[in-house]
Amino acid sequence: MLTHVPDSKILIVDDTLGNLLSMGALFEQFNLKFSLAQTGADAIRLVKSRLQFREPMFDIIYMDF
Repeated sequence: MLTHVPDSKILIVDDTLGNLLSMGALFEQFNLKFSLAQTGADAIRLVKSRLQFREPMFDIIYMDF
């Protein structure tokens, strides 16, 4: 099921801390690389930082609505 995902960089965005922690724990079980952001502004800062420092961009951005 997750054969193509292990090297993916994932950004999880959710304003509820409990949801962030739950998703992080789930992704950790699969040894996935992820970053957490609690606001849209935080997510934008993370993306801009990766651009500024020429770091690999997120492959997946998982957001609540």
